[in-house]
Formats: sequence, C-alpha cells, structure tokens
Amino acid sequence: RGSFKASARTRLWIPVIVSLVVQLPAALYGPLYRSDFSLTALIAVGLAVAGPLLLLGARLFPGPVVALVTVAACVDFVLAQTGPGPPFVALAFAIVGAIVRGARIWAWISVGVGWTITVGIGIVAGVDWHPAQVAITTLGILIVMGVGEAIRTRRENFAEYRRSYQQRRQTEVQAERVRIARELHDVLAHSLSQINVQASVGLHLMDKQPAQAAEALASIKDTSKTALDEVRSVLGILRAEDGQDPN
Repeated sequence: RGSFKASARTRLWIPVIVSLVVQLPAALYGPLYRSDFSLTALIAVGLAVAGPLLLLGARLFPGPVVALVTVAACVDFVLAQTGPGPPFVALAFAIVGAIVRGARIWAWISVGVGWTITVGIGIVAGVDWHPAQVAITTLGILIVMGVGEAIRTRRENFAEYRRSYQQRRQTEVQAERVRIARELHDVLAHSLSQINVQASVGLHLMDKQPAQAAEALASIKDTSKTALDEVRSVLGILRAEDGQDPN
C-alpha cells in the first residue's frame, strides 16, 4: 500500500514539475533579463505558475481543472501573441488527465469553446498571429486529445479483459466446486450404503455367529474411517481454495 501511495504521488507531481520547468523560465525571461515588469509580463508569469499548480487538483476534480487550465492557456496564448514562448504544457496534462479520468465532456467542451473564443478574439482584436502558429496549435490540441482518448480506450479494454478473466476464473472455480461436491456425494453415498449393509449383517449374525458379526463391525469401522478421511480431504481442498488454513 505504501508503494502504491508513493506511485500515485509521483504521477500527481510529475506533470506539475514538468509544466513548471517548461513554462516558468520562458515567462521569467522578460521580467528578469529584459527588465520588463509590465502588467502583461507579470500576468504571463502568474499564468505559468497557476497552470501547473492547478494540476494538483486534477485527480479529484479533473473537469473543473481542465476548464481552468484552458482559460489560463488561452489567456497566455493571447498575451504571447507572436512571441517565441513554449507551449502551455499544463494544458496537455490537464486534457489527458480529464479524458482518462472520465471527464471527457469537460475536456472537449472546455478546450473547443476556449480555443474558438480565443481565435475569435484574436481576429476581432487584430492580433498579429501567423496562420501557421494557429494551425500548429490547433493540430497540437487535436493530437493531445487523440492521445488522451487512446489511453482511455486502452484502459477500458484492459479493465474489460480483467473483468472477463475474473468472470471466467469464477466460473471455473464454481465448476470445480460442483465436481468436488458430486464426488463427496458419491463417496458418502457409497460408504453409507456399505455401512448399512454391514450393520444389517452384523445384527443378523450377532446371536448365531458372533465371529462374523465382529468382522462386520470391524468392516463398518474401516469403511467409516475411510469415508471420514476422504471427506476431510475434500473439505481441506475447499478451504484451501477459500484461502483458509486446511488444518
């Protein structure tokens, strides 16, 4: 359980760290190296930090997180205009995380509406975007969406295969239990029939031929012991299959 929790924390923090490493240095370049402390530059730095930090809530709230990160990415894209800044990597992680975690509608609607509004605002405001920049960004979004859908489909297929395997396994176990129950029934029926016959013979010969009556009683003892041993053996197998101590 400890290793599983550690692995879950690692999967949670890796997107945050990668996004910060890619986005933050480029956002800090303007304010630190060019002494550009304008409101636009400071907002870009805030967005570069906010996007990755929002990913911390992706496990519990994948839908709202992808919506908020989409807003941050769209604002960053407008502010960057034709600048050489890196892609908003946090958005890629948010999209894939939302699709994989079952918030597909959130991802598709948030990204579709957000990107459409962003391009529309850019056209109305006369932002000098190169057509290739818009096309490459659109293609990148579609590729990320496709990756998320592929991962989700693969997980669903694996889960379905696992359910089918467990169902087949349960069916095989149930069939084995039925077989064992039939064997147990046959053993008990055969042994009890022998005991009944030998007991009748013993009662009949008890007064006239006590020696043969004693042999019949001894045979009853052996038959009952054999039957009990076989019953214990079968019960031991059943307990072992249930994960219990046969003893």
